Amino acid sequence: MEKSRSRLCSRVFNRRPALFFLITILSSAIFIVGCKNQIKKRPLGFAKLGVISAYRDVPVREIYEYAVLVRQDERGLYAMSTLCSHDLRRLKVKKNESGPILFCDVCNSEFDGSGKVLKEPAISPLPYFNLFLGEGLAGGPKDTLYARIGVEVNETWRLSFPKEYSLAPK
Repeated sequence: MEKSRSRLCSRVFNRRPALFFLITILSSAIFIVGCKNQIKKRPLGFAKLGVISAYRDVPVREIYEYAVLVRQDERGLYAMSTLCSHDLRRLKVKKNESGPILFCDVCNSEFDGSGKVLKEPAISPLPYFNLFLGEGLAGGPKDTLYARIGVEVNETWRLSFPKEYSLAPK
């Protein structure tokens, strides 16, 4: 009995370094693949962006406290996140001859002005969020602009609204 136990132990212990090495390699590969494809999402919530008339003459406005960039074009208003899609860190802006570049000084990801990834490790573009007028939402006036953070929309989506809230300069 003692000899068979001894043989069994020697087989297990002789295989243990190989098994340990195999488990280490597999767990490292899983960790690397998991980190490479990491896309972090912002938590759901509402951001009160202010009265709609404040956006009349301003084509671009950064709402720093919510890390949102609100822009205006001929079709209406739209909002884009200014947090890195890789690690949710606040992006910084640097000038380039082709336009502004948003970059993360932590992971070194870069995005163009429309939120498309220029440099990895980020693999997901910056999200665009749904904007709406708060018709008395949370006790605010009906002409208050809100963003639904965490609910992503297509980058071509725009907020269009009735003429009484027209953004055209008076």
